[in-house]
Amino acid sequence: MSLWFIGAQAQETVRGVVTDAAGEPLIGANVIEYGTANAAVTDIDGQYKIKVSNASQKILVASYVGYVTQTKKIGGLEVVNFFLEEYQQTLDK
Repeated sequence: MSLWFIGAQAQETVRGVVTDAAGEPLIGANVIEYGTANAAVTDIDGQYKIKVSNASQKILVASYVGYVTQTKKIGGLEVVNFFLEEYQQTLDK
């Protein structure tokens, strides 16, 4: 019977938007629940929705090719927005 309680943990939905520094939505950005395989991908408006268990202690990670990955603690919030900055790297000649 204790296994039933483990599998029946309450899940909470966290949603938000992933944008670049100019406020433009990033289509196809990844939002992952840290330490798990639980993930979501942003839509055409940069919006995502992900179900997590115990949101007050979870961390979300947003990433997009060419941008700096950002990590945020959910802290029980229902809306978590990400503003990603372009990755700046100088190339050696």
